[in-house]
Amino acid sequence: MTIIEPNKYRIRFNVALVFAVLLLVGGGVGSILMYNETVRIEHTIAATEHEIKTLQAENADYRNELYRLLDTAALEEAAPALGLFKETRPAYLEVAAQDFAVGQ
Repeated sequence: MTIIEPNKYRIRFNVALVFAVLLLVGGGVGSILMYNETVRIEHTIAATEHEIKTLQAENADYRNELYRLLDTAALEEAAPALGLFKETRPAYLEVAAQDFAVGQ
């Protein structure tokens, strides 16, 4: 006579074990995603720092050019080409104080 044992080879899932495995896998995937995001942010920061240094160098070049253009020697050299000359005895506009009196 044959004895049938239907539950002998059945795999029993323990709910706590399944939850622990899912939690472990989810934590691993979450850690990988967090690491990838951290590396991406670090690369973005490095690229931004490089761009800032480049812009600072360009800004220094522009400032040097501005200071060179606004130097008094350069302005005095450019004045004759523009038909300007240095006035030795300038005559200023003078207005009497009573012209600005209010209510009189």
